[in-house]
Amino acid sequence: MRLSISAARAWPVADISAAADAATTAAGVLEQGLDVALGSALRPSEWHGKTHDAALARLRQEHDHAYEVRNVLQQIADEAADARTDLEQARRDLLAAVDEARRLGFTVTDEGAVSHSLATRSADAAAFEARIQQGLRVLDEVDELYGTRLDDLRSDLASMILGQPDVTVPGLGTMDPDAMVRTLNSLDVDQRRTLLAQTDADDLRQLIQADPETMGNLNGVPFELRGVANEISIRNALAGEIRTHGVDTDRARMLQSFLEQRKAPYSSIQGDAPNAPLAAHTERVFVSFTDGDNPRLVEMVGALTPTTRNATVYVPGTGTNARGYGGGNWTAAYNLAEQTRGPVFIYLDGDFPQNVVNPPRLPISTNPLDQVKALASVIDDSAVDPQFALEMAPRLVDFGHALDAEIATIAPSATTTYLGHSYGGTIVGTADQLGLRADNVIHASSAGTGVLGPAATSPGVHRYTITAPFDPIMMSRLIPDNPLGDSPDLAGYQPLPTGRDGNGEWLFGLSAHGSYFNDPESDAFAAMVGVITGTHHTSTETLAEILDRIRDASQPTIGPVPPLPGNGGHAGPPGTPPPLPTPLIPDVPLRMW
Repeated sequence: MRLSISAARAWPVADISAAADAATTAAGVLEQGLDVALGSALRPSEWHGKTHDAALARLRQEHDHAYEVRNVLQQIADEAADARTDLEQARRDLLAAVDEARRLGFTVTDEGAVSHSLATRSADAAAFEARIQQGLRVLDEVDELYGTRLDDLRSDLASMILGQPDVTVPGLGTMDPDAMVRTLNSLDVDQRRTLLAQTDADDLRQLIQADPETMGNLNGVPFELRGVANEISIRNALAGEIRTHGVDTDRARMLQSFLEQRKAPYSSIQGDAPNAPLAAHTERVFVSFTDGDNPRLVEMVGALTPTTRNATVYVPGTGTNARGYGGGNWTAAYNLAEQTRGPVFIYLDGDFPQNVVNPPRLPISTNPLDQVKALASVIDDSAVDPQFALEMAPRLVDFGHALDAEIATIAPSATTTYLGHSYGGTIVGTADQLGLRADNVIHASSAGTGVLGPAATSPGVHRYTITAPFDPIMMSRLIPDNPLGDSPDLAGYQPLPTGRDGNGEWLFGLSAHGSYFNDPESDAFAAMVGVITGTHHTSTETLAEILDRIRDASQPTIGPVPPLPGNGGHAGPPGTPPPLPTPLIPDVPLRMW
């Protein structure tokens, strides 16, 4: 039964938080209690023999069972928290319409009928009534949605009193949920999708509850299910962090931010219907999450729907980590999603170099062997080190296969673009060398085309490069036998124009290495959007022509500077150029937060 306006106004929605908190507390108490019991049984003691072994086996069974119950409690906590957020938003929208109508002299009944004493205002009254009725419908829909979800989870808890029930596997009969997860692990991406597509919704929920860590990271599991599983994993990680170190830590704040809603870059409702339910804000969706001091993750910004025409995988560069990417890198992904009207996947499924180069160990010995070791210490784990790309690129190829399968099911006509910035360009380029399937690859201020040899040239992929004049990354590309790969500018990739920033200033120099990712009004950002959406145009200008254009437009009274190395003897821009790094520095960390 639909709520009346007065009932909606008096509804104590905030009380739902108490239910969420209670579920979170219960999950923590359960986990801690079983951990203590199992730890006690595992400690060396005088107790041994068959009774001890039987008790230990039983404790291990109950420990696994308790973890499954804990996971359901975390789901209840998550759904209750989301219910409060969404119900408050829906009620706020409804009451705003009611209060505005009454302020303007309209009469609004408790059921949402609107009238005015003047017949000339009947059209306005009808418009207000439609808006208010829509608000009442949305509030009712949200209530029904979360009520159904919480009822399902309550049923799950009731069914788990003596252990989690078996699930039905199409073609294989019934089996324990953990066993089915192991079966899924043995299949390839396409086989997993086929099997899960035939699995009942209740059984899918049990698989997630049994092993959210695996289900949240297993390529071939639909992204919607992976997102649900990773919410559980994030909540478990947050509970463990708070239990061990308290709530006031950087890691706790990071994990808490993963559970918050954020503004949606575009509406997931076809046609952006006015007053579409909860279109303005959305939960953050992680299609991959592996806990640790620096968690590995892939976040989907924006929704993948049947109307999606493009999807982008964005791999950032040096200095990126899970604790910091939620600022500038996330904003860049949001702006890309907003302008392309398609989801952007921020790919952090691995460790990135955190420094351009490491400071040398001082004092430097005169021993040649020690000097070699000192040089190695400068390079290892820095932005010169190819190992990061070697480790991440194969996982990116696998993720690409999962993304292709997801798109084939939901939006089969959508294109995929892989966008690598700085060191991220080397990661994307290495994946390209390994056979990454893509429609487009963009090397944005890329450190190199890949660490496995010559740049990828396989057919069927449109490859682009975008680098502003005097971007310091140009110097690193001059290093002989660059360990990060060839220069994308020399690999035959199509150049994209960098042009001007959002303030109309020419884009060049040190800041141009990453500033355009922060500037959705810049020509360079528009060029990347054009590739993703298929509306781009490539640049036909040579570097010398671009520099001449900057000179003519910006500082016509100042003479030219000496020729740039590797630029065919062409002069650089007028005046004194921004200071360039030495050729030994191959990258500049992107600090966008």
